[in-house]
Amino acid sequence: SLSSPFAPHQVTMHASLASHGTHHRIVCAAVPTPPSPPVSLGRHASYRRRLFRGVSGGRAATRASTVCASIQLELSELTALGPLDGRYASKTASLRPFFSEYGLIRYRIAVECRWLQHLSTIPGVVEVPGFSAEASAILDGLASSFSVEDAAKVKEVERVTNHDVKAVEYVLKDKIKGCEELERVLEFVHFACTSEDINNLSHGMMLKEGVKEMLTEMDRVIEEISRLAVELADVPMLSRTHGQTARGIS
Repeated sequence: SLSSPFAPHQVTMHASLASHGTHHRIVCAAVPTPPSPPVSLGRHASYRRRLFRGVSGGRAATRASTVCASIQLELSELTALGPLDGRYASKTASLRPFFSEYGLIRYRIAVECRWLQHLSTIPGVVEVPGFSAEASAILDGLASSFSVEDAAKVKEVERVTNHDVKAVEYVLKDKIKGCEELERVLEFVHFACTSEDINNLSHGMMLKEGVKEMLTEMDRVIEEISRLAVELADVPMLSRTHGQTARGIS
């Protein structure tokens, strides 16, 4: 008899074994039985709660869950949360400067630097006079050569501020100290900006430059396929259609 507590109808299967010499035959007949009384949703909800809490497995399930939660794992192909940083990490490594958190922080720094430079070109913002070539070069260097170590400093500051964009602002201010010209306009870093002003521009730059890198790799694949198509044009092979062999092609 086969039945399920979750099925609206139950079907009872009767099997009989008929003997004919050395041959045996199984005869099965499906005999419908009256539907069971409706089961309340509360019963199913209770079952699901017990299942996910590990109650059905006893205390052993709870102990196993506690042990797993205490394990600290180094990042590897086996411990990565997704295939991009796991199985395919070697294939996606060239995209890390663009789409990693380091990449996001680097673009935030670039946006902040460009905004401060732009303020210096607006005649109405008299508090930020035009920058000298030396001051502009410092900002250009920060925008183009922000390192992983610099980003680690941002994360360190973020643990205090509990605000990622504010941490970028503080680190940038610290970086431009030492240049008297920039120190005079220190408080105009992030002037009139919200976090979203910085983030949406940063995300746009990430996508623009990251896609450019991806297209470069895709062009290489296309070139290689084209080369193989010419090189192997005279090599016959068996084609397939709908999973079955078809005519010969090159």
